[in-house]
Amino acid sequence: MRRGVKFHDLPPRKGTFAATLTTPPPTRRSVDLEDAVLKLVSEELGCEVRQVARGNNQAGTEEAFANHYRIIEGLFEQAERVRGRERL
Repeated sequence: MRRGVKFHDLPPRKGTFAATLTTPPPTRRSVDLEDAVLKLVSEELGCEVRQVARGNNQAGTEEAFANHYRIIEGLFEQAERVRGRERL
């Protein structure tokens, strides 16, 4: 199952950051993974967790989700190609 965690480094308010866990539709919760993200943010990154919100990916949005992941994978592939050129 494809899942992604995104950390927003351009906060909407000074001193505020966000982490987003994205899962494929329809949403199937993974309490262990959600808890691991919260633990990473609070214990490893040393941030105070002030708000937790959970949404749902509706059934029927699978194609949009797949397109989203193709874009992200393309960015990682592009970064690896650039990095590979730097090694030469």
